[in-house]
Amino acid sequence: MVQQWCYRTQLSMNPQKRVILRSTQKKNLRRMKEPTLSGYTLQLTTKVRYLGLTLRKELTWQTQLKNLMIKADRAFWTCKGTSGKTWGLKPWVVHWIYTMVIRPILTYGSTVWWLRVRKKSAGQSSAS
Repeated sequence: MVQQWCYRTQLSMNPQKRVILRSTQKKNLRRMKEPTLSGYTLQLTTKVRYLGLTLRKELTWQTQLKNLMIKADRAFWTCKGTSGKTWGLKPWVVHWIYTMVIRPILTYGSTVWWLRVRKKSAGQSSAS
């Protein structure tokens, strides 16, 4: 069905980027045959990056949030090196850097993961 839709819409796909993120609570999927699309076998994976978001088979956001924190932390320390107590950038410039660089890093994709901030752990299952 997907292959027919791609043909009708004249959409081509990169074979290296075609994967299946299996998200199920069933333990025994050994008999599951790997599907094919346009003659390529689709690989099963436990984690995939899509539009800058890291999706895991458990449907938790732990990995995504960890990646965001690492990236924001790196940007923060890079910006921090541009000023000291008596020298460097003016406070309004530091605030601008935070607003334009660090905050967008922290909030990227938040429309899908923001509910996790209410949980004790980003690793809790999505059913909780």
